[in-house]
Amino acid sequence: MNLNLADNLIEDSWELHQQLAQRLSNSVSELLGLDTTMSCAIVEMIDGCDFLDENVEIVFCQIGLPPIQGALILAIPRRLSFWIVSQLLDYSDVEEISNRDLTKVEQISLMQFVNLIVVNLSEEWQQVNSEIHARFDTLDVIGDELVSTLQMGEVMLVGIETIISQNIIENLWFCYTEDFVSTVQIEQERRREELDRQTRLRGDVRQDLVSTLEIVLESYTTRIESRLDQLEAKLERLIQDG
Repeated sequence: MNLNLADNLIEDSWELHQQLAQRLSNSVSELLGLDTTMSCAIVEMIDGCDFLDENVEIVFCQIGLPPIQGALILAIPRRLSFWIVSQLLDYSDVEEISNRDLTKVEQISLMQFVNLIVVNLSEEWQQVNSEIHARFDTLDVIGDELVSTLQMGEVMLVGIETIISQNIIENLWFCYTEDFVSTVQIEQERRREELDRQTRLRGDVRQDLVSTLEIVLESYTTRIESRLDQLEAKLERLIQDG
């Protein structure tokens, strides 16, 4: 996949996360035992405070993407979180438990879902930078620490629409911090400049080679012409002597 986030951040990020969503559709369907469809619905740069104003009931996870600086904050709507743990723990009534915080057992159960995301994230982002390896850092049910991170500036917000068994539609939110976005763009710009430099060098080498071949060919041609002139003169003398 030829992505250039330095020039086409939104467009190429959408393409990357659409492929991620397709991967996750199969993985989540297998995990839950339910038909799950996921697709990239939105990619935009947005102020973190604006996102928080519109999304209150959220379970937060922080995912690192080393060696890139910055982080990804995964925001799972509370309703979606309880739906997932209810399937994994075989609860009969989702609505009854969705007005409280996740228990420790439920958080551990939810981590199965988060781990799927982490694994697939690595595979997708490695198409941008082969050294990236996503890792789970923290699950923050209350969200105080990660909320503070989101409030510090803009984020690249990616919404993955999630439809489970034609029964629940939620957006799973990926919030990439400013540090992460700027570092990726700078790295891609550096790599592009290096590639352009190498291309120019190869072009210069090819041009030098062509010039050398032209000189050799010209010299060779001159020698052949001189040899032909000598043979022609010798032939004329033989004819005259005969």
